[in-house]
Amino acid sequence: PRTSRMFNTLARILTAALLVGILLERLTFASPDQAEPFHARVAQLVEQIPSVFTGWTGKSMPVPEPAQALLRPSAMLAREYVHTSRKLVADLVVVHCRDTRDLAGHYPMRCYPSSGWEVVGDPVGVSVTVNGVEIPLSRYEFRKHSFDSETSKVIYGTFLLPGKGVVASMQEVYRNASSYR
Repeated sequence: PRTSRMFNTLARILTAALLVGILLERLTFASPDQAEPFHARVAQLVEQIPSVFTGWTGKSMPVPEPAQALLRPSAMLAREYVHTSRKLVADLVVVHCRDTRDLAGHYPMRCYPSSGWEVVGDPVGVSVTVNGVEIPLSRYEFRKHSFDSETSKVIYGTFLLPGKGVVASMQEVYRNASSYR
């Protein structure tokens, strides 16, 4: 009987300690309201991306409605840039989502084939250095056939994830999205 009472008392103390620990951990979670200034700042920075710089001129382009519905962006920019003297065209698409899980499933290897583009080879990891910072990218290549022509497109993609920084891999997005925090 005495051992049983001691065991019950110890079990109650450990259970209470465990519940207090869970509560304390929960208090460390950021609330959505605490993230609002961050999201507002991101939206402001996306709006400040210049449409003209060093020989490039950009014009807004439409973003497909299904992509907008899937991504539920809090900030989005889609622009086609043209460098007239070099005869180059580049599209820039910046999407900010409040929730990493919104990005899961929306990336070039899924979106372009579903829009009729054929995948050419496997994605290739590359990087660029901007102002001394190395940025990892994934390079995707696609091809689309029509009756009398063939169009090629090369996409360079990367993701900026909270707590992870810049990652090129969709697996990192899935890993980050698996955390409800």
